[in-house]
Amino acid sequence: MVTVQESYSHCEEIIKVHSKTFYKAFSYLPEDKRRAVWAVYSFCRTV
Repeated sequence: MVTVQESYSHCEEIIKVHSKTFYKAFSYLPEDKRRAVWAVYSFCRTV
């Protein structure tokens, strides 16, 4: 079973690889908001 933390890490890798500027810009957000953005970005990238 995959943990929530592992899922967020996977989302982080997706945004790191596919959009370095988004990754850099969103890295200044508070952690909970940053993870949410990573998740939404990864979802949109996958769909």
